[in-house]
Amino acid sequence: MRFVFASLILSGVLACNGGDRELICTQIGCGDAVSISFPDWPDGAYTMEVTADGRAVRQSCTSSQRKTFEGEGVVGVSGGPCGISIPGTPEVIRVRFSGAHGTVTRTIRPGYEDYRPNGPRCEPVCRGAAVVFRPEG
Repeated sequence: MRFVFASLILSGVLACNGGDRELICTQIGCGDAVSISFPDWPDGAYTMEVTADGRAVRQSCTSSQRKTFEGEGVVGVSGGPCGISIPGTPEVIRVRFSGAHGTVTRTIRPGYEDYRPNGPRCEPVCRGAAVVFRPEG
């Protein structure tokens, strides 16, 4: 009985719009970018220096993995790892991450992926990459 009722409602809805299945998209915007994160580094002050497409960015941050509360199956963390987001899709990025615990310098070529935040067949199409720098290299 439920199946018959649901079928009748679906038939009525399809009849109202001529049987076409409309493409429904949200209106979320997006932009091309690469995000670089530095998890697992010891607590402390760091400097991130990033050069991409001839543009240099220098930013300071404080990494903190300190627990603020711990409960049944839940751990709250204040602070967090350092990170930076670079707009665009640069082919080559030079990153220098330095602080009291050492310095790491790397040149990377991000692997970008397309994503559609508004739905599988909806515009816009943006490109993004995520790069993770760990202390061990």
